[in-house]
Amino acid sequence: MAERAAYPRPWARGEGLALTPAAELPRSAGIERAVRDGIARRYAGPLPPPPAGTRRYLVRAGGRTVGVLGIAGGPGPRAATFAGVAIDSAHRGRQLGVRAARVAERRLRREGVRAFLARAPRGNGRGLYFWLRAGFAPAPSPHADDDATWFRLLDP
Repeated sequence: MAERAAYPRPWARGEGLALTPAAELPRSAGIERAVRDGIARRYAGPLPPPPAGTRRYLVRAGGRTVGVLGIAGGPGPRAATFAGVAIDSAHRGRQLGVRAARVAERRLRREGVRAFLARAPRGNGRGLYFWLRAGFAPAPSPHADDDATWFRLLDP
């Protein structure tokens, strides 16, 4: 009988997904490639650390880890920033990233968050379209020196 990996209790559940806290990226070539593509298509350099204060969550569907979601605080006391969503290419095409963002949004709303931002590095064209499909609109950057495109969630 195969051993099942032990995962902490999910932070959020819904839409057929579980978001489980993760101290580090999972050991998966597909997820690592997705994280690299989130920086820029075919990016091969070293992975930069996530923005300060980013909490990582494994995106789990059907008992399998299919991706990772990063959430940082702010800007502002009742705001959250989606620092990135990376779904293994073998599991794309099923709206897993959008569903993960919605599940996280619902949990964060229960915790008192009222403003949602997302960022995509300028070299990540797929990320730009992803946040638009997820219901976000372009927004000014809260950081003058940031080389990313920022989005805000439109009112539900």
